[in-house]
Amino acid sequence: MPRKRTPRRPPGATAENAHELRANVGWGLRGGLLVAAVFSGWAAVVYVISSGGSFEERGISLPEIVSAYAAAGVAAGLLVGMLRPLTRTRAGAYFVGYLAGCIVFVALLWAVAGPPTTWNAVHWLGILFVSCFAAYGIGGELAKSGPRGRRTSR
Repeated sequence: MPRKRTPRRPPGATAENAHELRANVGWGLRGGLLVAAVFSGWAAVVYVISSGGSFEERGISLPEIVSAYAAAGVAAGLLVGMLRPLTRTRAGAYFVGYLAGCIVFVALLWAVAGPPTTWNAVHWLGILFVSCFAAYGIGGELAKSGPRGRRTSR
């Protein structure tokens, strides 16, 4: 009877690592969707208070901005979850926060200014600059709630 072959895993890959990655991605996705829901609720309140005027002035609808928040929440949440081990250090947490901020601002700018193919250097530089503020906010929260395990102050 032929011997059953087990699939080979990459060096260092274990079932525990796969479980940790799934847990981290789920954690990031939940967080991203929660933030998207909060901002969508805020946008809905602004829409109701302004009778849609503030959205019409910018040429955007409430469903478009909610879709942008949802897309940004999913993409940034997945990224944060996959990179969660980096948040063991303060520098790593701020780096992950910066990348998440870039994703969020790309999604929002896409909703407001159209696809990236129509953007100029000011749009791209604006994303890079504004993401610094996101790095401070998101990274600060990630540094406080980083993954279980050894924490370092670097």
